[in-house]
Amino acid sequence: MAAEKITENSGDYMCVCYDSRKSYAKLGQMLQKNGKDIDEVPAFEREIFISIYQKLARADTGTLPENYAEICMELLLHAWKNSIRLNSGKPESWAAGLLHVASRNGHVHRGTTGTRLNYGDISRIFGVSCMTVSNQSRKILQYLNAG
Repeated sequence: MAAEKITENSGDYMCVCYDSRKSYAKLGQMLQKNGKDIDEVPAFEREIFISIYQKLARADTGTLPENYAEICMELLLHAWKNSIRLNSGKPESWAAGLLHVASRNGHVHRGTTGTRLNYGDISRIFGVSCMTVSNQSRKILQYLNAG
């Protein structure tokens, strides 16, 4: 991950803040890996992608695999290729839904126990309701299954 980061400890989880330029570069790398160029993404969607990535990167609970944010963003890029619309919902909501999908699909789990994250775990990490996690993950799954 990025070398320059600011770390805050807020009790339940550690907050890691990344520079926007690094997030932009990371998005560009992920898009190239998927055969896309960053210029193909409309400017408003680029900003949303970056915001979602930053929310994911900041929400490190210390028990997730190191690359969980990249795994979640790969899922989002796949859904985006299947025409998911990112113009509604907060970045926290998208991040929560992506983390739930990744956990449900077995890509992301709690460190030593290997158990999946539930709605309550994810809602506490991102400060959203369990219903928001459920709704966003359902929406993301629809687009993942469409392709």
